[in-house]
Amino acid sequence: MQVESGASTLSGWPDWIQDAEHADCPGCGQPMDYVGLIGGAELDDYGEGAYYLHLRQPCGFAAVNYQQS
Repeated sequence: MQVESGASTLSGWPDWIQDAEHADCPGCGQPMDYVGLIGGAELDDYGEGAYYLHLRQPCGFAAVNYQQS
């Protein structure tokens, strides 16, 4: 899958480029909530891949996963 410009999302379900890569909270070890996706092309002209945003609100932690397309 290639994430194109304008493909960034907020909420919903992750559209993984590779295998699913769910983040666990470093504070409590519980799965973090998926927040959204930022397509690499949104960040620069030659960007590719996607940045997956996660949050564990009770612990105050956020995480980002990157997958190359």
